Order: sequence, then structure tokens, then C-alpha cells
Amino acid sequence: LLYTIKFEMADDSEWTGLPTLDKCLHKVWKARVAGYEEAMKEFQSLKDKPKDPKFDQYVGNIKKFIIDSNANSQEKGCAAALMFMTYADCAKKVVRDVISGVVAKGLNGKPKTKDLCGQIMLMCVEIEVVTDAREEMLEAFSSKQPKVVAAAVNIVTSCLNQFGSKVFPIKPLIQKNILKPVMEHKDGKVRDEGKALVTEMYRWLGETLAKLLPVLELKEVMLKELEDEWSKVEKGVPERYTRSQQAKMEEEEEQEDEEDGGGGGGGGDAGGAEEAEEEVDPYDLAEAVDILKLLQKNCADFNNMLQDKSWKVRKEALDALLPLATDNLKITPSNDFGSIVTPLSKIIAKDSNIVVVQLAVKCLGGIAKGLRKGYASYAKETIIACLSKYKEKKATVIAVLSDCLDAVVDTTQFALISEHVIESLKDKNPAVRQETVNFTVRLLGRSKASSLPKPVMKELCPVLKNLLNDTVGPVRDAGAAALGTAMKVVGEKFMTEYISDLDNIKKQKVMDVYTTVEVKFPFGAAAAAKKAAPKQAPKKEELKKEETKKADPAKKPAAKKPAAKKGAAKKGAGGGGGSAPPPKKENKQKIKDSEEITEPEMTDEQVTEIVEGLFDAELISGPPMNSA
Repeated sequence: LLYTIKFEMADDSEWTGLPTLDKCLHKVWKARVAGYEEAMKEFQSLKDKPKDPKFDQYVGNIKKFIIDSNANSQEKGCAAALMFMTYADCAKKVVRDVISGVVAKGLNGKPKTKDLCGQIMLMCVEIEVVTDAREEMLEAFSSKQPKVVAAAVNIVTSCLNQFGSKVFPIKPLIQKNILKPVMEHKDGKVRDEGKALVTEMYRWLGETLAKLLPVLELKEVMLKELEDEWSKVEKGVPERYTRSQQAKMEEEEEQEDEEDGGGGGGGGDAGGAEEAEEEVDPYDLAEAVDILKLLQKNCADFNNMLQDKSWKVRKEALDALLPLATDNLKITPSNDFGSIVTPLSKIIAKDSNIVVVQLAVKCLGGIAKGLRKGYASYAKETIIACLSKYKEKKATVIAVLSDCLDAVVDTTQFALISEHVIESLKDKNPAVRQETVNFTVRLLGRSKASSLPKPVMKELCPVLKNLLNDTVGPVRDAGAAALGTAMKVVGEKFMTEYISDLDNIKKQKVMDVYTTVEVKFPFGAAAAAKKAAPKQAPKKEELKKEETKKADPAKKPAAKKPAAKKGAAKKGAGGGGGSAPPPKKENKQKIKDSEEITEPEMTDEQVTEIVEGLFDAELISGPPMNSA
């Protein structure tokens, strides 16, 4: 026993005098523990010096702290790594290394070690290296160890819960190869963590998430369980902020303190929470689907079937395309869509079978929604075909045509299709005119003034004005609605030319629409919002300077009069011919009643100078002694 004690003492003496980093990398676990403890003290002492060169020597070794082979020393190593990530400016350089170490050895460690690894991940998000940290952490989702997967999913859920979807984006998580294996994992703990993650996503996305879940192809039982959980949650609000957000909030709090005289503290969190989240477009989160490839697989003879004389064969071809076009939120762009769009547009314009026409319209509307800007080159021919088909009086046909047109027009610019819209507004068929005006109203209602060029509006507005004299009542009403909506978007000044000479009844119709219609981008709304925004509070230095300027009238004293003039004044007063110069007028600053007036103390010399600038020398000196 004595030999063992002496051996251990001798062994300890080998590393006790080593530098901190050498201890951290030593083969003896006790040495590493001592090194980690010393490193933490060093990091703590440098917390106000994030760019200190002493941090740099640890950059290439922090991962080794986390993957320590001894469970006891690993815990200390993770604690030291967390402190390094918290205080070191160079921590951003090692995020990938650190999180890869967490995934490799940290997540299957002791509970305390796993907790520290979670805190390290949160700190990586706080210092704003989100992408690298997330990508490394998602690697753990495919681990063969269920406890590693469960721990990784839990950490990702915590990141979203603490920082919100603006800082920790959800889009990279909604991938079939990432979430589905977790949701259908054979281990119950992993499945529970998966449900918790999806529920957390719902807190931030709301019903938008429900539209994206079909991408994951989850089982009905799982979807039902998720819906039950969603009914219990509230909208997400960030509980933790990144370094840049913290700095901004501190600045806002200082400004509020200055404005409110110290009573505005505590408002920063609320302001940060309000602007933390932004609307998420499901389209941006969806995975693109190559429907042309799937169509070739499901219906190889599609184009020939579209040209078949039998309407049933044409319908069969469109039935194969419809689910591909409408069930996929995002479609993979391709130059080959012309081989589908052109024949479908011809069917819409010329096919006599209403069932086939409706299917063709739905297919093109779905493709336009799935391609968005990728559909722009096909928009013109689709719009021409759909507008011409408005001659059909069936409500079901008009509904699908309107839905398709609304989807297609969002893929292009109004200037590129305005010619065809104006031509359709002049169509001899009143049904075509009426539905084209209704389409124009919808288009204007969600357009910005900047997207409606003046030359185009100068061509459109006279046509709309002429519709006020149409022989069909609904067309006249729709024309008034279009003019009123246009005025709401481009402004009264521009539209005055087109409504000033209308009779009172027609003008009142247009103005009634103008005052009541709701549009997405009303004219002048952006400028009004900017004008209504509170001005930035002045800085402390400026406030002090202004207060001093107002309160200290002696700051700019009157200049001393030359001695010669002073003497001449006395001589003139004693019976000579000279007269004293008129006193200078002092510019007095207006002070508001609400401001508090302060009078600083002045020296005798300052008082004398001011008096000499205001009164004659005779008044100051008094009458001559011999005048009595």
C-alpha cells in the first residue's frame, strides 16, 4: 500500500508543474481533470477580454475536451468547453469540431455530460453559428444508438424552443429523410422526442405545418396523436436571444430609459419577442417533386392520349396528371413543361367537353402554383385560353378558371399580360367582360403600385371607365369596383383624370368602393408607417449638451469694452461732448413653459461684464462726486 501511494505521488509529480493545456491533453485522467479546472478559471478571468490571445491556444483542442475517454474527466472537459464557447471570440471557428465531438461521444455520456452538451449546442446558436451546429447535430439523427438519437432530437427541440424559428429555421428539419425515421423509430423514447419536436414546430408555424406534413408520409395514427398534442400548445415566443439581439435590446432599453427618465426599463424583452418571428411560406419549406418524371412513369403515352378523339381517353390522361399537379406543393422546374402546357391550353380554348376542360384548367393551375416563377414563360398562353373560356356560364367552370388565372398571374408581371386582359375587357360577350373585370379587381387588390407601370395603367383605366356605360348592369358594377380598387392602389392623384368628368352617380359608385375596399398594399401605407414610427432617442451626450446650452446664459458672455471707450464715456458724462455707445441687444432664447429653468452661479467678474454690456457707464458709475 505504501508503495502504491508513493508511486501515485511520484506519478502526480510528473504533471503537476505542467502548463494548463498540457495537463488538459495528458494521458493521466487526473491530470486532465486538473487541467480542465485550471482552464475554467483562466476562461473565467478572461470573460471581459474575448479576443485575448490566450484563448487561441485552445482552438484546436476544445473537441478533445468533449471526447475525453474517461467519464469523470469528460464531464469536466465539457464544462470547460462550454465556458470557452461562452467567453472566447474565436469560439465561432470551432463550432463544427465541437458539435461533431458532442455527437461522437457526448450524447452517450452521463446525464450531466449530456446536459452540458445541450448547453454547448445552445451556446453555438447564441453566438450565431447556427447552420454549422445544426448540420452536425442532425448527423446524430441517423445514429444506431437510440439514446444518442433521442438526446439529439431533444437538443434540437430545445434550440427551437429557446430561440424561435427565425433564429433556428425549421425548413432544414422538415425533410423526409430526417424526421420520418425519427417519428417511426422502433424505440419509444425516440418517437416521443420526435413528437415533441414536431409539436414545437407547430408552436412556431401553426397550421402552416399541417400543410407540410404530407411530405413526411406519416401514418394516420401518428398524425392523430400530433393533432391531439397541437390542441394543447400556445404560440411560440423566444426565451433566449442571440448576441446581436441582446445588443440591440440593450440599446433600446437605454433609449427608453433616456426618454422616460429611467422608467422605461423592462420593455426590451417584449419588443424582441414581437419582432422575433416572421411569416413562413410553406412553399419555401417543401421539397420539390419532379412530376414530369413521375408522369412518364405513370402514363407514358400522355401526349398521344390528349389528342385522342375519345373524351374518355383524354380524361384518363388528365386524371393521371391531376394528382401530380395539385398534391405537390413545390414542383421541380424544367424546360420541358411546354410539352404539357401548350396542349392543355389548346384543350381549354377549343375542347367541347366541359369535364375535360375543367380537368385541364385544374392541372395548369396546380402546375402554376407548384412552379411559381418557373411558370412565367407559359403564363401568356394560359391566360389567353382561360379568359376566352369565360364565355361558359357554368359556375363550376368559372370557379376553376378564376383559380387558375389567379395562380398564373402571380408567376408573371402584369405589364406582360395587360394587352390580353385589355382585349378581353372589350370582348363582345358580356360574360367574358364581367369575369375579366372581376379578375382585374382581384389582381389589383394584391398588387403594389410599383408593379403597375403608369403606361399600362393609362391604357387600362380608360377601358375600365368605358365599362361604366356598359349595357349589362353587373359589368358596370364590376367596372366601378375596378376603378375604385385601382385608386386605392395607385392613389387619388393619378386616378383623378379618369373619374373627374363622371356624373355624380357613377363617381359616387367608384368612391364608395375606394373608401371600403381592402387591398394588400394600399397607396401611401409604407410612407405613413414610416412617418408614424417613433424617432430615435437622442444620445446622452446630446441631451447633456442641450441642457447646458439652455440653462447657462453666461456660457457666451458679452465682450469687454475697450478702456478708451470706457474713459470717453466718463468724460462725456462729466460735461464733455461725447455720448456713451448704445447697449448691445442680447438674443434671448425662448423657453417653453414646460421646461424647468435653472440659474447657474456666476463670479463677480462675469456679473460685471454682463452689466457693462447692458447699461451706460454713467448709470454704473453714478453721478460725479462734485455734482452735489
